[in-house]
Amino acid sequence: MDKLIDSGRFTYRKDYLEKNPTTKLLKDCTDVIVYSDGSFIQVLKTGTFYLNSKTKDRSLEKVEQELLKKINNKLNDV
Repeated sequence: MDKLIDSGRFTYRKDYLEKNPTTKLLKDCTDVIVYSDGSFIQVLKTGTFYLNSKTKDRSLEKVEQELLKKINNKLNDV
């Protein structure tokens, strides 16, 4: 899973939406961190990292840990 975290790349909101026009982003999203599996975390104007309404924090590491849990849960459900 460290490889997944290491794959994260910051992308400007506009560039992300050009490639993913159907994705809904929050109004105050400025950038998107995209991971190799297609998952992403939004970066908000406030400096908050946003995964979903329950998972948001000013610490990217904390939000990435929740992202990994979410991915692991999906893998275990298969």
